[in-house]
Amino acid sequence: MFKLAELLLTMTAATVIVGGVAVNVPDILNEASDTQKVANLRQIATALELYYSYNDTYPKTNFEGLISELSEGNYLGSLPTTPEKYEYQGLNAGEGYILKTLLETPDSHYSESNYCQTPYYCLKM
Repeated sequence: MFKLAELLLTMTAATVIVGGVAVNVPDILNEASDTQKVANLRQIATALELYYSYNDTYPKTNFEGLISELSEGNYLGSLPTTPEKYEYQGLNAGEGYILKTLLETPDSHYSESNYCQTPYYCLKM
């Protein structure tokens, strides 16, 4: 009888642990996606600074044109695999920009950006 109680207790504990992990998997995947998007934006921002240092202006285009221009000029090595999740806006006739991405997790610590509202993350120059 004692071994049966131990077995039931062990099975219950395992069920709770597995259930808790299974519930959090989508949250973990969304946070990982947000982390990748933010890393992509930072990589693009670095490429934009290189572009600016050679051209004294930021590109005046949309996101697709931006990626094309940065890639052709060898400022950006790898491209984001989901460009439709990003936005680029040139500011002040090429003197600044805003890069923006939609977050999967609106209450993420990334959503504390000063330049746009939740659920977006933005970089502004």
